[in-house]
Amino acid sequence: MKNEDGYQAWTQSRRQIDVDRGFSERVMNRLARDEARRAGRSRRWVLTERMCTASWAKAAAVGFAALIGIARALLTLHVLFSA
Repeated sequence: MKNEDGYQAWTQSRRQIDVDRGFSERVMNRLARDEARRAGRSRRWVLTERMCTASWAKAAAVGFAALIGIARALLTLHVLFSA
């Protein structure tokens, strides 16, 4: 029973938490600040997020990259054969 008494004393001491006066205000202020930061970030990146999820935007990006690749290949062939 000695261990049981020690355990009960330990659990009682762990239940008693000292919280200072401004704790809840600091937590609420931090939550509001984090929410405002998330809202600001989402407004800035709305267009980018929409383009990344839209299938037409992905197809346009792949097509543009393909055109650039073809142009570079043609330029390389021009340089090689015009010499």
